[in-house]
Amino acid sequence: MINRKLITRTGISFIFITFGIWEIVQPGYWTGFVPKLLKDFIDLSLAVQIHGVVLLALGLGVLSGFQTKKFGVASTLVMTSIALSLIINFGFSDILVRDIVILLFASTLIFEDR
Repeated sequence: MINRKLITRTGISFIFITFGIWEIVQPGYWTGFVPKLLKDFIDLSLAVQIHGVVLLALGLGVLSGFQTKKFGVASTLVMTSIALSLIINFGFSDILVRDIVILLFASTLIFEDR
């Protein structure tokens, strides 16, 4: 029998782990997405790398299956902040649509049975 919860957790963790590693290894690619408010207070590459570590930790946490609902809440909050930042700084875009879908996907973890 196919385990829907495992597939969901694997998919979400793959997204977070992939983008987390990418932000850690190639922060320059992502610096254009740092909110304008932060640009005067922190080195852009460092901000991206810190965000990458957060994404990586969330991805590994979701994959572990431990405290799934808590990681679901954290993932949903992170994706909400990303979506809000994108809409404020760049308006409606294909990237925003993608991230809203990831947000909705991550929010499903909150409603798991266990």
